[in-house]
Amino acid sequence: MKKEVLEHNSKMIEVCLKELEDYLKTKENNKAETIVENKKAIKGIRKYRLGYDFLFLPNRTFKYKGELIGGTSIMVLFKIYDMNGNEILFEIEGEELKEQTIKLKNGEECYLCDLFYCSFDKEKFKEDQTFDFSPTMNVIMSNCRIAMEIHSYTKNIEVRKVILEPENIDREEFNDIILNNLERFDVTDNKPAQSCAYIAVEVTEEV
Repeated sequence: MKKEVLEHNSKMIEVCLKELEDYLKTKENNKAETIVENKKAIKGIRKYRLGYDFLFLPNRTFKYKGELIGGTSIMVLFKIYDMNGNEILFEIEGEELKEQTIKLKNGEECYLCDLFYCSFDKEKFKEDQTFDFSPTMNVIMSNCRIAMEIHSYTKNIEVRKVILEPENIDREEFNDIILNNLERFDVTDNKPAQSCAYIAVEVTEEV
């Protein structure tokens, strides 16, 4: 019995790896066909804000309007202020806006996604479609004031076995997906939701 299970798992892994390999080749071929314009090197200090996604996973993929959904997420943009009310922006010199951390009072460093736990209560979501952002000890240790806004919503579509592709959607569609599949999303993995990606939004005006 054990041998049969191991053989089955081995075959499934081979299938998944083959799917992934074919998918990546397709993406690379499409990329090669795209004309990319040369951009001038960006010089000087660039300032930006960071945002993180909070991923909500169902207990299994499900059909929604003809698409196979493997997850949804919200992207939250953070604004960090010092105790005098001045916004603290991340800075970098160069072209790539990189992920950065903030320093805590104890000298440790913290990613912004670790400042809050994000989750939702099934019954409360039925009423007002809101999320619960619970501050962690890192908020107190940061000695900062934190403001947040939902930047965007995403559904993750299964395009091949175990391969999900994100697609931006509006709030109405996001809520509809969750509301019609609450039991699927009411799982331990979403308490709190995981964070898997970040965005950097450049600030060009004075704040």
